[in-house]
Amino acid sequence: PQNFQAKEDTYSSRNAMGTGPYQLKEWVPDVKTVLVANPDYWGPRGNVKEAHYLVVTSAATRLAGLVSGELDFVIDPAMLNPWTDPAVSDTEAVPYVLETGSLYGSPATVREQVAELRDAGVRHLLCQTGFGDMSHERNIASMRRFGHDVMPAFQSG
Repeated sequence: PQNFQAKEDTYSSRNAMGTGPYQLKEWVPDVKTVLVANPDYWGPRGNVKEAHYLVVTSAATRLAGLVSGELDFVIDPAMLNPWTDPAVSDTEAVPYVLETGSLYGSPATVREQVAELRDAGVRHLLCQTGFGDMSHERNIASMRRFGHDVMPAFQSG
């Protein structure tokens, strides 16, 4: 299991996995993440070729960047999910995640959860499988289950 307090890394915390429309180009923890269009993506292509996510800790600087047009959008760090904060205990973070935005359960349950989102107008999902203590093998098995048992119900004709 990953030890967040000791800032320990696991395979899945350091290696991007997936077949989505974007792939990881650069990741500098607590500084920036750069995504680029995935040339091997199987679905429709978007018009964004490269996206830069910058960590801007100052609220005034975030606002100035938004007003000046340097930033396209900002996220208030207070609104981020506590699951992603190593300083937040699992007893606080896990219930928050399960109550506010995670899809979890059997493939049938997750199919129902995704159907509700689709029916509400959601057309794209960002999927993260695995949690800090999941082994690489269990993470891969979870991704395969999602791909085989959930997503075929949402393929467009």
